Amino acid sequence: MEILVPTNYIKNTYVYQLVNSLQKINGVKSVHTLVPWLFQDEIAFDFIHLQWPESIVSYKHLNNDSYNYINQCLNDWKKKGTKIVSTIHNEIPHRNKSSEAYRFYAMLYRHSDGILHMGEASKRMFQTSFSERVNNNATDVVIKHGNYDCFPNRISRAEARSVLKIPADRLVVASIGAIRSKLEYQLLRRVTNSLKKYDGLLLQIGSINPPDRFLVRHYKRNTIKRKANFRHFGSFVEDYRMQTFLNACDILLVPRVNTLNSGNVALGFTFGKIVMGTASGVIGEELIANGNPVFQNTSKQEISKTIDEAVSMIQTGLGEKNKDYAMTELNWDKLAEKYIAFYKSLK
Repeated sequence: MEILVPTNYIKNTYVYQLVNSLQKINGVKSVHTLVPWLFQDEIAFDFIHLQWPESIVSYKHLNNDSYNYINQCLNDWKKKGTKIVSTIHNEIPHRNKSSEAYRFYAMLYRHSDGILHMGEASKRMFQTSFSERVNNNATDVVIKHGNYDCFPNRISRAEARSVLKIPADRLVVASIGAIRSKLEYQLLRRVTNSLKKYDGLLLQIGSINPPDRFLVRHYKRNTIKRKANFRHFGSFVEDYRMQTFLNACDILLVPRVNTLNSGNVALGFTFGKIVMGTASGVIGEELIANGNPVFQNTSKQEISKTIDEAVSMIQTGLGEKNKDYAMTELNWDKLAEKYIAFYKSLK
């Protein structure tokens, strides 16, 4: 079986885990990832598994020319008998909400014989947003986001806090990922404010770029960085250092609002953390199903209430239950078997 997972996001941990697990399956000859393989005929791929459409064509270049070129390319693969599968990561690109981006997404889905969702909320979104513009004969299935057991996890809580110079008894919340919207920035500020009554500390890993004019964005970024209970660790942290922040924290915040999926849920579960996030989308679906605290909106009252719930859960053993769930239900070897079974089921 020859499989192509074409994406420029080859450093993305999700892509690594997916490809690595598929390569272990008996009968899989090879799994290619580089985008140029999509435009050649040297290898006759049995399955092409599309991820983020903008990882094939940059969201900055989603135009009519690229649309026609990719459309023709996928038509050619379909004529050869190749089955095409798409995983729904988000509704449209985070940084491009244009009609052209939506049109590009719909085109890729229209060519797909199979649609992979990470939760039931994704299926509902897909039916609402794309049902009239895609292949209605496509088979869809839910296969959850896998865990992050590829990350090192050898440092203890005490060691992690020593490295970060955080007292052993201080409440710590970590937030991982770029802050891309005004609501996400508002969420970050309100979590920081709500932590004051616990003398809690918020650690942020990822850029802070709310969509404002340069000077306004600069002001907002500096305003939150100056807070006494907020520490920013830059836009990027290497994978091997992630264990330090995750083992130092008590709670992992998923800093997303109006977003369908986030790998941070599986990330927090993998490290045995209480995970707090929005009640919407697949994020909320997974958190609620596993008994983790969720917020319905980003109001001050709601964020404060959710912080209180999260703090009350720290000593309940929920973190260990989350970890058990990640190691069993989100196990990549088990998920890879589901992927292969789904590929083979496509007619």
